[in-house]
Amino acid sequence: MRMDNQFPPRKVPSFCSFRYGLSLLLHFCNVIITAQRTCLSLTMVAMVNSTDAHGLANTTTEEHLDHNKNPVYNWNPQVQGFIFSSIFYGALITQIPAGYLSEKYSIKKMIGFAFLLSSLLSLLMPMAAEGGEAFLLACRVAQGAAQGSISIAQHVVWVKWAPPLERGRLTSLSLSGILLGSFVVLLVTGFICQSLGWPMAFYIFG
Repeated sequence: MRMDNQFPPRKVPSFCSFRYGLSLLLHFCNVIITAQRTCLSLTMVAMVNSTDAHGLANTTTEEHLDHNKNPVYNWNPQVQGFIFSSIFYGALITQIPAGYLSEKYSIKKMIGFAFLLSSLLSLLMPMAAEGGEAFLLACRVAQGAAQGSISIAQHVVWVKWAPPLERGRLTSLSLSGILLGSFVVLLVTGFICQSLGWPMAFYIFG
């Protein structure tokens, strides 16, 4: 005798459930780390004096009265390229360790600590730039390692929490924060640099 119709599958909450709240939380987490990662691409225009002859001897950057709103660094395109890409070097080296550690330790603590570290490093970016290219590169690599850990650990969250039929929807909701973060950076960073100075972009997103 078949009993299928007597015990229909229990209907679980969807959009008001904990897993959707968690997905929304990770969505905004991705918004912030993407903003921290990409804002340098726009602030670099305000940081670097493009009128100087890069790489030539005896060239100096003109001293401006307002250090925060005028380009003061004489970084050639090669140095700028290293600075832009350094964050991905940090993210690359944490892929396997972060996946392993997220299985052994609390994912909540892992993401929370990495998120805190990424934000602190964003706050330190202007100071690192003052110290020179090497300090800024080290800061970006460390920030990339923290953000890479967040990206890996959040996928482990869905392995443990997401029902198989909702895994794609929850993952898409959380990862869409990457696109929103890029949109926010492109929208407001120019205004921040012009009105408040380029260091404030790092402070606000940090």
